[in-house]
Amino acid sequence: MLLIGCQSCEADNMTWSIVLVACFVASIAADLQWQQLTNQTTSLTPSPRTMYSSLYAQKSMIIFGGTTLSGSLGDVWNFTTGTSQWKQVATTDNGPQRHGAPAVIVFSGGHPALAVYGGSNGTNLFADGWLCVFLNDSFCTWRLVSASSGFEPRMDHSLVLSANPSAIWLFGGRNENDEALGDLWSFAGSWNQVDKNGRTWPSPRYGHSCIGHPEGILIFGGRNNASESLNDTWLWRTNSSSWIEMSNGVSPSPSPRAYHSAVLASDSKSMIVYGGSDEDSILSDAWIFLFANKTWVELNTTEIPSGRYGHSAVITEDDEMLIFGGMGQTLLGDLWKLYDPSEQIHPKPRDLIHDRVLPAITGLILVMAFVGGILLLALYFKKQGNAR
Repeated sequence: MLLIGCQSCEADNMTWSIVLVACFVASIAADLQWQQLTNQTTSLTPSPRTMYSSLYAQKSMIIFGGTTLSGSLGDVWNFTTGTSQWKQVATTDNGPQRHGAPAVIVFSGGHPALAVYGGSNGTNLFADGWLCVFLNDSFCTWRLVSASSGFEPRMDHSLVLSANPSAIWLFGGRNENDEALGDLWSFAGSWNQVDKNGRTWPSPRYGHSCIGHPEGILIFGGRNNASESLNDTWLWRTNSSSWIEMSNGVSPSPSPRAYHSAVLASDSKSMIVYGGSDEDSILSDAWIFLFANKTWVELNTTEIPSGRYGHSAVITEDDEMLIFGGMGQTLLGDLWKLYDPSEQIHPKPRDLIHDRVLPAITGLILVMAFVGGILLLALYFKKQGNAR
């Protein structure tokens, strides 16, 4: 029964429903484990790198670019989850070499395509846009779609898709003067800047994370103009064109950080954050943020990847989180997954209801009935005593 022995949840000033939800999330978090993945059939793997971009499409983790100690990269790789195998994607020779350049998956001519905007080649910052159109899983062709997209050249910004409306959103980053930016742009055929217009607005930042959210887009953390790390969470609601701070004053919560990774869980009800760095250290902790009650829960696992920043993460159709590479004490090229070993995948929504939510609610009802019975007995004996 989830309410008994749940040491991470305190009932003071909380309703029973909040206790139930928090303990339910804690129970799921306790089930998750890390596992390092290796190629099953070949030793071919991407070179260690940091500041690359990653996406998940067609049952593969796709990575593009990044940087090594020798400079920016322009290669494309995919890791197929079914075969646990890396494969380099052949590309045309005219593509960009970039790091700090986020990407999203779009469709061009019926083919999936990697859309990359901005970033750095180690010498210059850019505001251009590129498409790498996948003709199959082994070959993609690069095409420059815009030499300048209208926004200021930048790197370490975020790029994410929203479903309603269907659009690409770009937020923040840092410019050629190393200044943090706080502008928001949308693309639905052309780039347009969102006017602040007196709205509540997140502070300028770079190295933050940004994920799609059922109501819009969600940013977390990053670094500001004073090179201070942040740990605030903001939601841009596309239907109302407004920013809402989601985690102001929430405790416990992750420490301030930048260059971490974040993914949206497949049920669209939570965000998983891993790693990053602050002003003094490289981080290796992982947290789940539950949207419903704005609660953070830290994951506690026995085996964890080494601390890193400048890596990226994706979520698979089996609700497993994959992370690759990044910068730790040295440049990294390892691949890890966070998963539920009891089922090899996270329970699907129906399984969650049947296996966890219903027993939890049943347990809650029994506890409340027991407590209610004791209170009624106490009230009865008190009345009997008064009658005497």
